[in-house]
Amino acid sequence: MITLPSHHSLGLEFFRLSDLQPLSADGYFKCLKLLRPLFTNATFTASTPGFYLNRITNTKDDQGNSVRLTYYTTDPSRSLKAILEFVEENGNVALFESKDSNRPNPDAPLNEHDDPELRFRNFLNRNTQICLDALESYGPHSFQELVTHYRYVFLSNRVPPKQIFGPVFEAHSEYFRKLREQALDEQYWHDLVHVHPPQNYGLHFMVNMLAVIESDYDPSFWREDWIVKTT
Repeated sequence: MITLPSHHSLGLEFFRLSDLQPLSADGYFKCLKLLRPLFTNATFTASTPGFYLNRITNTKDDQGNSVRLTYYTTDPSRSLKAILEFVEENGNVALFESKDSNRPNPDAPLNEHDDPELRFRNFLNRNTQICLDALESYGPHSFQELVTHYRYVFLSNRVPPKQIFGPVFEAHSEYFRKLREQALDEQYWHDLVHVHPPQNYGLHFMVNMLAVIESDYDPSFWREDWIVKTT
């Protein structure tokens, strides 16, 4: 199970389908599926130990939605090379040139991150990998419905995320099973709610990745005693 190195830089790229039109929810899920081969590309994985994905509105551009890839790179030139070559070879997906795109300077030193930030970034990467597996195996609409129900029903009723998502991830995510084998699953369940300092809403990142409509959270949701403890 890869843990992010303390020294790495962050890049941002945005993707749409080849017509570059704003993505509907279904278009977003289609674009995610088309991007999956990039994440197993040897050049990309060798230089990019982690990343996360979400649906984002390009507010500085055309107010449309895109897939945002936030990637953590130990070799910016190789990571970018893998991304650009993938897009060139796959005509169904295209880069959306946004004012928010960020390509780290390959000649600059890699950024150093402290333990709290590394924990947060490791959570984002792990959550993304688990969700990609579930999207592929469990299905985007089934998974989106489950996340919506947890966000708006189960969370407010103090139900632990493990109780709702655990059986799905166990059945549909090889990445989650490896996380559990390394005894990192309990940290993941905690961080899914509490890892995003200082706002404490890690769940937002799953909600965002599943293109679920978001709204304000009740502050009590982020108290350590809100989620009912299970054995």
